[in-house]
Formats: sequence, structure tokens, C-alpha cells
Amino acid sequence: MSKKFTLDQLTEGIRQRHMGSHGRRLTEKWTRTGLLRGLDGVHRENMAQLLENQAGQILREQNTLGGGGMSPSASSGDIRGFTNIAFPIVRRVFGGLVANELVSIQPMSLPSGLLFYLDYTYGTNIGGTATTGIGTDSKSIYKKGASIYNNPTGKGIQSGSLGAGGQYDLAGSGYSRVHSRSNITTVANACFVLGSSATQSRSTTAGSVASTGADGRFAQFDPQVTSKVDSESGTFRFLAVNLGALGSDFDPTAVKECALLLTGAAGFNASATDLAVPGETFQGGAAVYNIRRLNQLITSSSAGGAITSAPMATRSTSGAALLMVLSGTAIGSTDLSAFCVS
Repeated sequence: MSKKFTLDQLTEGIRQRHMGSHGRRLTEKWTRTGLLRGLDGVHRENMAQLLENQAGQILREQNTLGGGGMSPSASSGDIRGFTNIAFPIVRRVFGGLVANELVSIQPMSLPSGLLFYLDYTYGTNIGGTATTGIGTDSKSIYKKGASIYNNPTGKGIQSGSLGAGGQYDLAGSGYSRVHSRSNITTVANACFVLGSSATQSRSTTAGSVASTGADGRFAQFDPQVTSKVDSESGTFRFLAVNLGALGSDFDPTAVKECALLLTGAAGFNASATDLAVPGETFQGGAAVYNIRRLNQLITSSSAGGAITSAPMATRSTSGAALLMVLSGTAIGSTDLSAFCVS
């Protein structure tokens, strides 16, 4: 006859393990050995756990060499000698790892376990299509709920970091800024490629930015863009917007924070050669059409002339423009009115 057991019956006599108290006991134990001298805070707790792991391993090896009995064997003396150097090695090697200063270190007491971390996220949508620069869940530079560290957010990191978004977008400088919107007016030869020509002739016909020559230089030889171009899995175009069209609130010292957002209906939406949102593998935000890290200031003597990098340009600089890199192959000059720069 089978008997049913309750959880209370099965766990009777088992003391609940409190990890905080366990950590304090280990720290007190190994502090007395002097091996934690020079460490403080979480580094002391981590080192205490590592030393405890080493002690447990030595006991298991000694038990194996001793045949499982209580009396030491002839070979157990080798283990006792090893203990004199094992713990100082752990203290010296793991205590000096640069990883302790760069990332979160959580030593484990078992071969497998759960690791916990705290992922901070943006509390509001910042940078959008509203005249006040406030974003929405569907259109924003900094999206509410997105991680301030990197993409993806939360448990999505289990699939691996994308190395984009959050701090990879230099997020610390733009989120707290006041954002505003500037509409873009129709400009000839605004969307183009340069190719490898030394004259930098702007081509507005269908085509893609190359990974070499003038195209590669003004795309800053970005490894992600270059990889997409070389593998023929991505196409890109340049877009130049005159600084005079960006409004008096435009800050030329914060060009990396400028985002191209769609405010209306553009004719290119009906074409097979559309612009596309690069997505979270390139950067954070929602529905941002330009790759913000590649924004730069340029000057040009004419609408279709050669361009020159001009990082110190201002609104009063002749021919100054904001150069952006877009994902896609075509956008007509009449479609620019459907976009804004935030």
C-alpha cells in the first residue's frame, strides 16, 4: 500500500540554509587564517567561498587517497604538503584577477546553481516625435523598460549579450538631456552613396554604401556595417541634413544623440527598396532609422559636392550638415518631410 508524504514530513529535521548567515560564517572562519587580509566588502566574501571550495576539494582528495577510511594512508602526507601552497595560490591568483574590478563575480559552492543579477532599466521614453522630444513605446531613442547596460533586456540575456544598446550607446550622456524635434525639409541629393571615387560624387540611384573607399571612411569602417556589406546581408545609405534645418535647439556637441524618426507616411514604404530600422542588434531605442554612433558633422560646398569631416562645425558654418548612416537603399527627397530628427 502506497503512502503519501507531505513536504513537511520529507524536510523534517532539515535546517533552512540562510545564504547571508552562511557567508558571514565563512568570512569569519577564513579571516582568522589571515588569507583575507587586504580585501574588503564583497571581495572578502568571494574569497572566503573560494577558499572553502578549495578546502572541500582537498578533503575529498584526501579521502580518496586514504581509501575512504578514517586513518591516513602513506600518500596522505602529499596532500598535507599541498595544503601549504594551495590556499596561498587561490588567494594570490583569484585575488589579483582584473575581472573583480570590471564585472560581477559570484563564486559557486556547488558544480551548478543559480546566479542572480540586477538589471536597471529606463523609467521613461526619451527622445521621440513629439515637439517636446518625449518618446513613446513605439518611437523613442531611450525606450522605457530597456536595459541601461545592453541589449537584450532581463532574462533575454540568457541567449547572450548583443553588445549594443545601453552603455554601448554611450547612454549616460543623452538620457538626461532635454530633447526636441526638428522637421526635415526637402533637399536634393540628401540621400546618397559615395563609392570609392576620389571625387566623392554623390550617387542618388539605387545602391549601397561600400566597405572601402570614401564610403568606408565616412561609415567610419564600423565593423558591424562592414561585415553586413561584405557578406551582402545588409545595405546602407548616407543622409545629410543641413544644420540650419535642425532648429535653434540643436547641440552640435551631442551629434551621437540625434535620431531619425518617422512622423508620417513616406512614399518609399511602397517600394521594395525601403529604409529599415537597424534593430536591437545595432543599438537601443525603438524605430530609430539611423545608426546613432556613426553620426558626424560634415561640410560641403554644394548640395551634390564632395564632403569633408568637420567635427567642430556649428550652425553658422557654411555648408555644415549632419551626416547619418541609414539601413536600406532608397529614399526620395520628397519623402524627407515624413521624418524628423530628435
